[in-house]
Amino acid sequence: MAMRIITGYLLVVLGFSLSHSQGIYYPELPCSSNNLFYDLVRLKALQTHNILRTQLANGKQRNGLTTEFFPMASNMSLLKYDCELEKIARNISKLCLKDSAHDFEHVGSNNAIFELEYDSISPEIDVSESVNYLVKRWWYAGEINAPLKNLTPTSKDTLLIPFLQMANAATTSLGCAFTVCKNGGVRPFVSFVCQYGEPHVSVNVPIYKEGAPCSYCNNKCVFGSLCKYTSF
Repeated sequence: MAMRIITGYLLVVLGFSLSHSQGIYYPELPCSSNNLFYDLVRLKALQTHNILRTQLANGKQRNGLTTEFFPMASNMSLLKYDCELEKIARNISKLCLKDSAHDFEHVGSNNAIFELEYDSISPEIDVSESVNYLVKRWWYAGEINAPLKNLTPTSKDTLLIPFLQMANAATTSLGCAFTVCKNGGVRPFVSFVCQYGEPHVSVNVPIYKEGAPCSYCNNKCVFGSLCKYTSF
C-alpha cells in the first residue's frame, strides 16, 4: 500500500502538519505492508527521529542537566527508512529483552518496552499510538544526564547512548520493528527496536560538525536544516 494513498488519513492520525521548518515529509516506505498500523509505526518512528534531528540542527536542543543548548549542526543528515535494518530490528525485538545495558562496544540499536493490557484488542494499534513516546524516551537521555562535552562521547557517556544514536549525523538510515512478547501468566509486553545504519556512534568521534544548519552540504539541504545525502 503506497503511502501517498493514505497520506490524508495519516495527517489526521499523526497530528502533524506539512511544514518544512519542522522537517516533516511523507515518503513511500519501501517495505510498507497491507497493515495500516505497521505502516504507521514505520512512518511515525521515522518522522519523530527527523523532527528531533531538525530541532538539534537548529540549536534548540538542551544539553543535559544544564541551561545550555547544543550548538547548531552543519551536517545533520535526513534519515531514510531501510527495510534491511528493519529486519535486524525485528530479530532483536524477538529476543523480548526487558533490560539492556548501554555499552559503546555494542551499539547500533535502541530498544524500549511497554506493557499491554491483558484484554488489548490490537497490539498494533497500541504500538502505533506509543511510538512517539518511546522514541522520545531515547532522545530525553540527552536531557536528563550529564551534558555531552565538545560533541564528543567518552567512555563515561554510556547513559547518553540512546540519544547519541539518534543524534549521530553520520547515520543516514534506520529501520524499526516490534514484537508482542508473551511469558506465561505475566502481562504481555511489546519490545520495540530501532536499528541504525553505520557508521555508529563511537568514543572520541564527534556526533556532528558544528556550524550553520546545512552549511556543510549546500544544495543538498532540505527543510532548511537537514542534509539529504540519500535518494528516496
